[in-house]
Amino acid sequence: MAVILRSIVLLMAGALSACALPVHQMALSAPIAPASGHSFVLAKDAYCSIGTGYGRTLRAGTHWDLFGTIDRGEVYRSQDQLLTVEGFNVHEAYLVIKNDSLVGFYLPVEKTFTPVSKVTRLQLTSYKE
Repeated sequence: MAVILRSIVLLMAGALSACALPVHQMALSAPIAPASGHSFVLAKDAYCSIGTGYGRTLRAGTHWDLFGTIDRGEVYRSQDQLLTVEGFNVHEAYLVIKNDSLVGFYLPVEKTFTPVSKVTRLQLTSYKE
């Protein structure tokens, strides 16, 4: 009986850890005003995932404004697309871009970074009003 109980506990712990986000505490630089000119438009849809079984498609045509920077790259948020990532819970997320590639997400409420499972090169165009 003890072996069965221990097996159940291990299975439950494994299932919960598979849904947890791999997060790292990150200090964000002071937020930057959207009028600073640091923005882009996503030229082509891009699929991304953090390895929890839930992926997201970043939509072509969405505008992204520089919000700040962290050690991993520049943090961008959008007024056009509400972005969330899922693990054990659903979290609001901003893009973290380095060298025109999506490297992860900044979670503004938790003030943490979670990496993507595969770095994705994005097709960016300059935003002009």
